[in-house]
Amino acid sequence: MTVFIAFYKLILKFFSAAHPFLIIFFLFGLVRRHTLPKYHKGELYLAAYTIPYFFLLWLFFLTHHYSSKRYFLPIVILVLLWCGLGLWELAARLSKKSSLWSANRWAGLLVILAMVIMLPKSLASLRGNQDLRKEIGLWLRENGIKHPIIISRDPRFAFYARGKTISLKDYNYSAIIQLARKTGAHYLIVDTRDLGPGLTAFLQAMHPDELALIPGKMQARREEGGDKWLIYRILRN
Repeated sequence: MTVFIAFYKLILKFFSAAHPFLIIFFLFGLVRRHTLPKYHKGELYLAAYTIPYFFLLWLFFLTHHYSSKRYFLPIVILVLLWCGLGLWELAARLSKKSSLWSANRWAGLLVILAMVIMLPKSLASLRGNQDLRKEIGLWLRENGIKHPIIISRDPRFAFYARGKTISLKDYNYSAIIQLARKTGAHYLIVDTRDLGPGLTAFLQAMHPDELALIPGKMQARREEGGDKWLIYRILRN
């Protein structure tokens, strides 16, 4: 994964964690302000925390090939100041273009609109998704090898299985088998959303003497949530 692709994916993750509607306010509050053109020194303090934190997330993502929305929550909280400034900036601009409403009324309308748009996502629970990962990890712990070594891009499987995660960098079949032999890994968990067009090539290259698909309930497919995991037991020749 190149540094630019990692940066792009982190930006998308931040947008997803913050909600796109807040990003609009954030941009108005940070760039080309007219209502409050002068930057306060407190904004520099916030930027001094935000930029290094994002840089650390970027380095972590490059190293471990994993990132979670919850990692961005501190940044989301920090940028709320600029979101508030952006809301007032946008309300003031709308007031100038439309003399029917004052900036205060436009600000109130924008707050209500933001709540209507953002509440469905805020109230939507990710618990089912998290519980499925937990269920897989607990099943591996109870029915599989104790303290297993799991090759995956998501460390939560190994966390619940009380095992160890080997970070999966790419889905090259030969490279995965070599990594499994080198590390002594016991399981491979593949998220087919990451494979994309390479899924067919990966499945065609799979050899039954090297990987065995765990069938049944722990095939662990969650179509409604967009998640589809393939769990393989790594065989020893």
